[in-house]
Amino acid sequence: MKILIHESGEEHEIKIIIPTGLLFNPVTALIACPIINKTLAGKLSKEDIDEAVELAENAAETHESMKLSRRDVIRFCNEINRMKRLHKGMPLVDVEDDGGDGVKIYL
Repeated sequence: MKILIHESGEEHEIKIIIPTGLLFNPVTALIACPIINKTLAGKLSKEDIDEAVELAENAAETHESMKLSRRDVIRFCNEINRMKRLHKGMPLVDVEDDGGDGVKIYL
């Protein structure tokens, strides 16, 4: 995964290269699963709830049925790694503001 950050008026971009296998592997999935489930259960901070009222209401109503298993998260990680092999260099995020500052994230 490659993250490029460009500030207007700057000559060079900031480049951050992270091995996809480091982020999307079974160990990371086991760590991330409880965090994701806590978020889905509606245990978000007050600021998050204020910014995303609809998400918080949906999570509060259906949090019992909205649980990811570790197997689901591992399958997601495996799929990301498979997509990287098939579509290397595919842009995931490409955002730029009016001032010329931007962020690009490539798979």
